[in-house]
Amino acid sequence: MRLINVTTLVLEDFMFVSPDTVEYAILSHTWEDEEVTFQDFTSSSLHKHMKKGYGKIEMTCELARKDGIQYVWVDTCCIDKTSSAELTEAINSMFNWYRDAKVCYAWLADLPAATEEPIESALRKCRWFTRGWTLQELLAPRHVEFYDRNWEFRGTKKDLKDLVADASQIGPDVLENPDGLYRHPIAQRMSWAAKRQTTRLEDMAYCLIGIFEVNMPMLYGEGPRAFLRLQEEVVKDTNDLSIFAWKATATTQTYHGIFARSPAEFRDCGSLRLIDNTMSSPEFSLGNKGLRIHTDIVTGAGGTHLLKLNCRNGVQGRPISIFIHHHGGEVYSRSRAYEHGDISEGDTRPIEKKSIYILKQLDARRSADLEASHRHAFVFRHNFNTLANTRFPGFPFMAAPIVPWSSWDAARSMLHTQGFDQFNGFAYFSPRLDFDSGGIGGGGGMAAVNEFSMAGEWFLVAFGRYQEEDAPWITIHGKGDTYGLKLLEIGNKDVQRMGRMARESLGTRSLILKDFQQNPIKKVSVSLEEGTLDGQGVYFIDIDFEDLAPPTYVSKKDLLNWRSPHVDYDGQGASRDGETDEEFSLDNLFD
Repeated sequence: MRLINVTTLVLEDFMFVSPDTVEYAILSHTWEDEEVTFQDFTSSSLHKHMKKGYGKIEMTCELARKDGIQYVWVDTCCIDKTSSAELTEAINSMFNWYRDAKVCYAWLADLPAATEEPIESALRKCRWFTRGWTLQELLAPRHVEFYDRNWEFRGTKKDLKDLVADASQIGPDVLENPDGLYRHPIAQRMSWAAKRQTTRLEDMAYCLIGIFEVNMPMLYGEGPRAFLRLQEEVVKDTNDLSIFAWKATATTQTYHGIFARSPAEFRDCGSLRLIDNTMSSPEFSLGNKGLRIHTDIVTGAGGTHLLKLNCRNGVQGRPISIFIHHHGGEVYSRSRAYEHGDISEGDTRPIEKKSIYILKQLDARRSADLEASHRHAFVFRHNFNTLANTRFPGFPFMAAPIVPWSSWDAARSMLHTQGFDQFNGFAYFSPRLDFDSGGIGGGGGMAAVNEFSMAGEWFLVAFGRYQEEDAPWITIHGKGDTYGLKLLEIGNKDVQRMGRMARESLGTRSLILKDFQQNPIKKVSVSLEEGTLDGQGVYFIDIDFEDLAPPTYVSKKDLLNWRSPHVDYDGQGASRDGETDEEFSLDNLFD
């Protein structure tokens, strides 16, 4: 750390600085034209004295000398910004440097003199309260002195706490206790920067590093990705779900990732409070598939669900939740990101504990791709059950497995094609297990078998679409079909090969099911219908399940007296004449 000696106005290097070893004052200000750089300050040229920024360095040194402080730190000239390593170290250390300073002199270059305008109205207009870097310069120091544009003392942070709180939208309790920042929810701390700006886009993330007690390298040129990296660093050390309580500033994009794009999206989180200690919140972690979390999901309609965040706005506010949308498999994104969900006490919607992945961040193009991801999807509509969900109690079969499982959207009974024109899939149906009140995994629950379980019946529905063909295809095979056994075996290993084989049997759309005594009792058939779901063209799969027509019984007399409408017995056409009784007799049919 470099410090300016207030007597000699020369920079001195210190390997280790702490309040116990070196006392120093520090300057907080807003950057303007003609600031004095490290190169200017260390040059023997008198050019530095000509720059407007040199005056604030001199005034800072003068104030320190009056306070009996030997050194000062000024960000414009105490960092060699041409060195990326030094700049990274300084930015990662800056919060601590402001915290450890004996005093922070905050020079508000646009604060009028006391004779010109009362501070009660003038303070909130100052540019200092709109800049990103000055946020940590307000929060970190224990003692801050405010000076107007004429360098006249106007009060301390403690003296002016109510005015400063109003101008910064940060509670007085926060301003008085910088050591307690960690007690405030992540979203609330983000909200303090929601209306602030920085010259460089990346600095909007870098200026918050100290407030969240994280470290990260500076990569100027990465743009908005810097704020994503900041959030990724934050969640490595906390499971505070409030970090996901942001709201999008626009409503035009359908799907978003779990992370915000900028602090501005936390603008409504200033009064946010945690409901329970974070020790009660679920663990989550980041991977290359997104944010993985195992938690309670409130089931919604149309593939959209609610994720509870263990926080509320204010002491009496309703618990906050966010909408998440299922895209198949375990993958979700945030939807309706411009609003929070509402889960009030007594909410009766079903809750299911799940392990899911939520995509980290989505731009408008990727959101549009997700919107089209279920274009050409295959949706089971009629007579479809799974082990977890019996939608049609009268249909005695359930589907498991469904392949490819990674594309399966259980909430909408849909296999996503990700918008591709070529796709193959299948569902294996076996007799449904009906449990008593013990339920699945309930301990003591008993499963009732049906007549098809005793007969060992099953069937497989294969379907798909080929790019060069206009219409999709579908076929069905059962246990008495060696072709079906082959499809099942291959489909679990190579669904694309299964699709090629299944297309060779496209004429098969129905089959007969038998009971335990091998009596035919039911007919099951499949059909495809094009339709629309959530604005995208999809293919609905319907399974029909019907009784076989009962056999027709006739007497021997009626059969012997039966005449075919296609035979002319009395004319020149075909006749029974010349045939022996034995040749025409049907007695053997009844022997």
